[in-house]
Amino acid sequence: MDTYIANRVAADLGEVPDGPERVAQLAAHAAARAAAVRRKLANGPIDPKIDLVYYVQFSDRVKIGTTRNLTQRLLDVPHDRLLAIEPGGFTLERSRHAQFAALWVVGEWFRIEEPLTSHIADVRARNKAIQWG
Repeated sequence: MDTYIANRVAADLGEVPDGPERVAQLAAHAAARAAAVRRKLANGPIDPKIDLVYYVQFSDRVKIGTTRNLTQRLLDVPHDRLLAIEPGGFTLERSRHAQFAALWVVGEWFRIEEPLTSHIADVRARNKAIQWG
């Protein structure tokens, strides 16, 4: 099971695990994040019934994605912390991908650099009521 989870995490990051130590590291990270998300959501789900564009950080990368079920997405996507969310669906997500194309790494992952960091700060400022992790 650890290998399966590690390969899912690695695939999402555009990475191939290079040995048993990396497999164990990725599997442990995924299990720890799932436990942390479950603890954070103990008071109930945080899912509005609207499409959202989310920004999650994992190491030195940021994933820009879209979901209608943020709780489940946070359980599925490898991440260290949720950086921001904004209302919007597929069209806005694709627009953000184009906006930050110069920072693209693989899939929906981008380097965490300017101007993306400023954009995330702006989105967070517009959503002050959310407790950011």
